[in-house]
Formats: sequence, C-alpha cells, structure tokens
Amino acid sequence: MDEDIYHHTEEDEKSQELTINAITLNCWGLLFFSKHRLQRIQSIADYLAEQKYDIVFLQEVWVKSDFELIRQQTSSFYKFAYLFPTKSILGTSGLAILSKWSPTHISFMPFTVNGSPFRPWHGDWFTGKGTAYIRVDLQDMRIHLFCTHMHAQYCDNEAISDQYSIHRICQSYQLGKFINMTKDLVHDTGKSSELFILAGDLNTSPGEFPFKLLESITGLHDICHSVSNESEDGTVKRRTDLVTCGHSENSYTEPFPKGQSKDDKNRHKIQTNAGKQIDFLLYKLVNRRVCDRNLETSEIKSSNQNFVTCVAEKLPCLTKDPKTGLSFSDHQPVAARFKITRQTNQHKAQENGDAGYYSNSNINLKRSNFEVVDSNGFMNFSSDSEKCQSVGGTSLQKAAKLIRCYINENESSKHKLTYFLAFFCVAFILALTMANFYHGFMNSLLLVISCTLLTVIFVFIFLVIEFVYRFEQHGICSIIEEMNCSLSTSTPSSVNDLQL
Repeated sequence: MDEDIYHHTEEDEKSQELTINAITLNCWGLLFFSKHRLQRIQSIADYLAEQKYDIVFLQEVWVKSDFELIRQQTSSFYKFAYLFPTKSILGTSGLAILSKWSPTHISFMPFTVNGSPFRPWHGDWFTGKGTAYIRVDLQDMRIHLFCTHMHAQYCDNEAISDQYSIHRICQSYQLGKFINMTKDLVHDTGKSSELFILAGDLNTSPGEFPFKLLESITGLHDICHSVSNESEDGTVKRRTDLVTCGHSENSYTEPFPKGQSKDDKNRHKIQTNAGKQIDFLLYKLVNRRVCDRNLETSEIKSSNQNFVTCVAEKLPCLTKDPKTGLSFSDHQPVAARFKITRQTNQHKAQENGDAGYYSNSNINLKRSNFEVVDSNGFMNFSSDSEKCQSVGGTSLQKAAKLIRCYINENESSKHKLTYFLAFFCVAFILALTMANFYHGFMNSLLLVISCTLLTVIFVFIFLVIEFVYRFEQHGICSIIEEMNCSLSTSTPSSVNDLQL
C-alpha cells in the first residue's frame, strides 16, 4: 500500500502511530428461531455504518440476505466484506469479516469435530463451524485476522469430560495450530511486524480449560486482561462488566432463572452470576528481525529499521438500538482499539545504549527469530515456537489424556448400546413368535415380514450409530496424533503414554 498509514505522535516526532478499531458480535441470526432478527440486523447495519470500525467480525449470520443488508449498508466504507461459505446444510459458516483494507489472502478452516447429530435441537453438527481468516498488508506491517465460532455450551455445570467440552478442546487445538501455522510463515514475508487478531464467540470462559489451551498454544492476549482477575487460589473472579452472554441488561436475557420469584432476596446475586464472558478479541504483535551477520566480527546487525509496539484497550460501544430499545443480539458486542507505535531502531538503540546491535547468542541462525511484544512493549528474545512449547506442553498433555479417556468411555457406551439393541431385538422377536405360537393371531407370512422388518430397523440403527461414532472417533484420533507429534518435539518421553 503506497499511502502512509502512520501519523506522528505528539509526544515524540520520531515515533509514528497507527490506530485500528475493531468490533466483534455474535448476531444471533438463526432463521425462524431468533427473536426480532430482521429488526436487529437492520439496527446492526445502521450502527456499523455510523461507527465505521476499521475491522468488523460477525458470527451467526446464518441468512445470506441478512449479510447482504449489512454489506450494502456499509459498502461506502468497507472495501472488503465477505460471508464465508461452508458445506453445511445452511450453506454458510455464519462467519463474516468486514475490513476497510482489501486482503491479500482469504481462507477458511472447518473444525474436524463439531457436535452430535443425535441432538438435532442443538444444531452445531449441522452448521459446519470453523475459523475464517484474511490477511491484510499495510506498508511494513502484515495483519492476520481470524474470526471463529466454537461449539456452544448448553449446560452451565458442564463437566470437562462431557462430549461438547471435548469437542471445544479439539477446536481450541485446531484453532491454535492454524494461528501458529500462519505465524511460522512470517519470516518469508519481508514485513517487519505481524499483528494477529482473533475475534469471535469461543463459548468458553478464561477460567475454563479450552480457553487456557488456546491461550497457551498461541500466546494471544485478551484485550480485557482477564488474567489479572485471578485470585490467589488460581480461580478467575467474575466481572460483570466483561459478561458477553447472559448479561443482566440484555433484552434477551431471562430476568430471573426458572422458578425464581422477582421478590426473592437473592435474585440479583443469581442474575449477576448467570452471565459469562465467552466473546473475545485476542491479539499478539510479533516484530521480525532480518539479520545480517558480519563474518569478521561475528556480530549480527538488524536490517529492520522499525521497532513496533502495540497496546490494546477495550472500547465502550452501544449494545442496544436507541430507537427500539432492543439489544443488537443475545450477546454483547466487544470493541477494542489497537494503538500501534513505530520507532526507528536507531532511535530505540540510543535509548537503550546498544547502538542497534544484538548479540548472536540471542539469534537463532537456523530459523528467523521473533520478538514477542506484549501490551507493555517488553520483548522476549526466545524463539516463538520454543516459548509456545514450554508453555503449552503441559496443556497439550492434559488435553490428550482427556480426549483419550473420552474415546474409551465413548467406545464402551457404544458397545453397551449395541448389546442392548441386539438383546431387545432378539427378545422382541422371540416374544412375538411365542405369542403367535400360543394364540395364533398372525399367519406365518405376516410373522416373517414383521421379524424381517424389525431386523432391518435394528441393522439400520446400528449402522447409523457406527457411522457417526466412526466419524467422530477418527476426527478426534487425528487430532490426538497431531498433539503427539507436537509433544514429541519437546517431551518425547511423555508421548508413549498418550498413544491410543
């Protein structure tokens, strides 16, 4: 891009600043089932057209005409607006990204496992969820944008070994691997800085394992800084201002739990604790160094003349249409401002007194090294892959063990169900035959037809169960094998215990 996207800061003329405003919202746009859908979609389109965020991430835009309404309403500002398709029954992933900059790359990664067809009222299995991705190049910076929607959580007291929890663990791993895959390719881009932004409905809270797994694999930071809310015992304190689903002021949140009277003294406490923070904007900035080595002095000099830092802050935003008083969705939107500051290495070196040179002990000559810059501007000179392995190894081991236990229990349950169906079928046929033998209420032909039909039904049910089970098992096993490969590079001795 030829135009200069940075502007000089008032504090320092040698520093340049770029501000990116982003918002994410689960639009709750399911046809026939979402309340006031058309009215809310119109309100969302009007709000986005008015606010002009640089980047917009949307989830659950299941109806294509709804997206077209948003796209047309905001077309004067956004150069790029795309609803990512998938091979689901609905024909769309429900994920959309709008950007004021045109992307150079577009991709979609479907999740391998996503719910069960035996609970169609939950719907996740039929939607084809995954992660949408676009890449934007801005001068010396590349921005990676990810929009995702993970498996829904239908029970507040869901156990970590529950089927849906296991599926979210698998999705967290796949999502983290997808992000790291794009991150590992940055050394060939020629860009000095890489900004990664992940937005969407993760359906997991900061204190839950799927979120911790994703965070440990990718090293992404929450713009709300939820980690600072941890108590001494390691649990995460609930903050009502961070609640995005089940918020007490949302139009579509039940004011009182079922069976709870409005006169109950504890109703406010119960209502406050009902909500969860499951919608996020996560980010990470990576500064890349292109290094030239002096063979005579064995010194390595960085040819990257820019040092970039990123600070993110949560922005206040409207949650309801001021005209109708209705919330935009049953989820609260999350907005953030990413303030990116660029300084020359020469100016930065004068502050640090290192003349712009770096010791070769801090540089990995076999592979490009990255500086991971957090919101405070501090650098980590270890390679990013090494950092993720050291932090995420234990989480991967725990995830693999949980998934293996789930597969074993699932296989045992399938065998029990198969034995029960077989026993029921045989017992019913014997009972029908004996009853006909003593009472003669059916002729031989009708008896044979009835028994044959019952056998066919049993075989059909068995094949459906076997097909769905194999489909899920093979998907989960492929993820475990990938986890084992990742663990083998850091903790080879622990891999043998995780094999299926």
